[in-house]
Amino acid sequence: MNKTLWLILFAALAFVSCSDDDGIDNKYKNMKAELVELHTSMATRVNYAINDNDETLTFNPHMQVSWAERPDTLYRALLYYNNVGNSTDVQPVELAPVTVLWPKPIEKIDKMVTDPVSFESAWMAQNGRYINLLVKIKTGDNGEGGQRQRIGIATNEVKEDDSGHKTYVYTLYHAQNGVPEYYSTNVYLSIPVAGINTGDKIVVNINDYKEMVTKEFIK
Repeated sequence: MNKTLWLILFAALAFVSCSDDDGIDNKYKNMKAELVELHTSMATRVNYAINDNDETLTFNPHMQVSWAERPDTLYRALLYYNNVGNSTDVQPVELAPVTVLWPKPIEKIDKMVTDPVSFESAWMAQNGRYINLLVKIKTGDNGEGGQRQRIGIATNEVKEDDSGHKTYVYTLYHAQNGVPEYYSTNVYLSIPVAGINTGDKIVVNINDYKEMVTKEFIK
């Protein structure tokens, strides 16, 4: 999995809306969406996914994904799929990459920036591997060669109490970088927490347009 600390927001996670019209294509009627880790059998070829409940979803057929460029690698993604009968085989419909935010000590950041986003939700994956965020980021056409937004996660501090449990305090880094704020788009983000011990606390601070949002989780 890509461990890049700071990632440029190069694409929005968007998908077609589904309705209950009788004439809609059947492939969208019972479609599910989940955050997953994709596995590539070869470059750009995905053969299965592992969801946040640690269930393996086998792709039938395999799916070609241009941005999953490395063989035998796990990629974080938002997967839309249909079930195939009662088996673990699924029919993948659409895949969108999800940005993985690897925490970086705040003292190693030249300039901490917390330009606002619109906070939607935060939750810990059932298998305890990630804290997932859904935010809306404002964007617009910045012209060819223009600046792009940047996003990351900073570790403010790690505290330990008398019982030996630790508290990890994170803050979302977001640089608008002059990108116009014409419209909002949903962006899913995942913070890896698999290496944090059971019983430890994770605090995530997100600068919303209205206020600073703080979410706490116990591993």
